[in-house]
Amino acid sequence: MGTFPGGTILQFIACGFDPEIQVCWRARLQRLQGSESEGHIRFGAEMSTSEDFDDFFFDVVLTPAPPQDTLAVELTPARREVRPVLAGCFNAALQWAGRCLYTNGQLTDSVPVARDDTVRLRLRVFYSPSGLPASGASVRIVASATDPIGAHQHFLGRPTGRFFLLDDVDRVDSSTAGVPGQLRLALAEAADTVVIYRTTGVSGVERLFAQASAGGQTRVAQDSLLVRIPGLVALGAGGSIALIGEDDVHPQRWRGTPGMIAALQTLGDRIQTQAAAIAALPPAQRPAGIFPDRLDVNDMSLPWGGLFDQFGTWHHPHKEHRRGTEADVAVPAGPDYDDFARLVRLVWVRELGHTIVSERQARNHFHLRF
Repeated sequence: MGTFPGGTILQFIACGFDPEIQVCWRARLQRLQGSESEGHIRFGAEMSTSEDFDDFFFDVVLTPAPPQDTLAVELTPARREVRPVLAGCFNAALQWAGRCLYTNGQLTDSVPVARDDTVRLRLRVFYSPSGLPASGASVRIVASATDPIGAHQHFLGRPTGRFFLLDDVDRVDSSTAGVPGQLRLALAEAADTVVIYRTTGVSGVERLFAQASAGGQTRVAQDSLLVRIPGLVALGAGGSIALIGEDDVHPQRWRGTPGMIAALQTLGDRIQTQAAAIAALPPAQRPAGIFPDRLDVNDMSLPWGGLFDQFGTWHHPHKEHRRGTEADVAVPAGPDYDDFARLVRLVWVRELGHTIVSERQARNHFHLRF
């Protein structure tokens, strides 16, 4: 069937055995077109069971890793915004969260609560541009928390988030579980895995860094999570509202939902209107004692909600003030302020339909809930 063009690059003889017939053949192989760098090679061959050769051709497609490949790492959160921990008993430094239990007004115990501030992180280490997995790569993932809006002006002992592997998924809700701060692991052949990250539980920005090393190369990827309750707005001072209680630890403490802000403004306006009308009343009809002409508002919520650690300790006693729906307003203890307290209750509870917890005796204020 003709002769094989050009010189051969390979020649071999092979024999196969059958109970009835034995066949031996010879073949000569030659590269005709293409190269490894092109990723495609066409071969020609001659095969025969005698001295006369027949020609045939075949193609080989190659997928080599190009020599210019470099290591790459990706760290991708399944979501980039989560809500902070809202549990009443929450110690962010110890990562312990629960529902407070009281006996005779004193905290006696807590029941652990499920946390929903966890995020799945997809970790991928590969060579680029080929996309081949960097099997066996060693990886270190580090988390750090920042407060870009300055709600917490205290930095000592700021908590870190915690990492879990998929095998630990049942422990994510166990408050003190997980690996704090950073996680080290070696990736399997796929060089692609999922890690679970549980945030600090405190509002802010949590930055995530993944450093991967393989084949003498090291690369770093980063991403971030936003931990907050969105949509809280500031209560403005002036008119019938005064803001009190400011300190250097939490200078931005008067944030609430738009509905809460509107309700406080309504309460303040009613107080101011009533105070202005007192002077025109006959003495027998005037309220007894002291009647302020404005609403003094102390603690509400921080700009992004979440833990309001009153004394900068990263845990309660403020077990509320986290959703933008609570406020402490000054209503001092004692009979001199009883008529004022009655008006506050009348407006907030009966007219606006919300609730009050009286903390007058212990703290000289009402705790208002929207």
